[in-house]
Amino acid sequence: MYDIEKDFVFFLENENNLKREYKDQYILIREQKVIEGFDSFFAAYKKGLELFAQDKLCIQHCDPRKKLSWINR
Repeated sequence: MYDIEKDFVFFLENENNLKREYKDQYILIREQKVIEGFDSFFAAYKKGLELFAQDKLCIQHCDPRKKLSWINR
């Protein structure tokens, strides 16, 4: 069973590096790995639905100006 909290912790532990690498992108995270970076939330959400159907999705906005941005559906 998928544990979205582990992916959130992964983001928090790697936040600075991820924001540097994926600056201003929305990243789709699954099983403590970045699947891909996207220019929009919609694109990340669409890809997440394609790959993981109706399961929960961990999508984070890598905005270096903000400390944390949690998006969960």
